[in-house]
Amino acid sequence: MIKILGIGNPLRGDDGVALAVLERLTAQKRREWDLQELSSDAFGLLEHLLDNYPVILIDSAEIGKEPGEYACFDVSQVSLKQASSFVSTHGFSFAEVLLMARGLGSVASVSIVAVQPESLEFGTGLSESVRKALPAIEAAVLEEIKKYEAKDSDH
Repeated sequence: MIKILGIGNPLRGDDGVALAVLERLTAQKRREWDLQELSSDAFGLLEHLLDNYPVILIDSAEIGKEPGEYACFDVSQVSLKQASSFVSTHGFSFAEVLLMARGLGSVASVSIVAVQPESLEFGTGLSESVRKALPAIEAAVLEEIKKYEAKDSDH
């Protein structure tokens, strides 16, 4: 199983990008995919990090790119300092939650697909730049899924 977690609030503009990507993935969903929407609750994320199944986390984050652009990275390949530069828009940074998880035990394999938002204003939908990027973001998530499926078939 691969957990694909979307973090966001669709009432806050581009903060809903992860949920829009999950909606697109639902049409292709396979049994081995566990698609879940998460709120900004750090402890909900922590629970998934402590599980044995690989996690692909989709989130809007200030990553210093143009709106709608994204970055993918494997958490095991970056330092905590690098991970904390991908600041979540949800209070706790991913690095802080990851540190908590590591302190509690072994951590699942995690990939992050971070999307640069244009606007996080309440009461607005996705910006045009993020909406246009949805197919590319979805493709990036599918590539991350393929990587985990390839690793799983190697065992």
